[in-house]
Amino acid sequence: MQGPVDRKLTTLTTLIYSVGKERFGLEEERVRKEPPRPNRRQVRIQNLRRELKQLR
Repeated sequence: MQGPVDRKLTTLTTLIYSVGKERFGLEEERVRKEPPRPNRRQVRIQNLRRELKQLR
């Protein structure tokens, strides 16, 4: 590893990444099935706000 510091740093990070990828593999992204539903408290608050708007 000869040359400027930038090149040494780039080489070192590339080497560390490739060794880690070989030994441990890559983590796959998790796919979300559906967005989380609001809980009862949130639903009740939404309903109360809707009723207040209608009363105005």
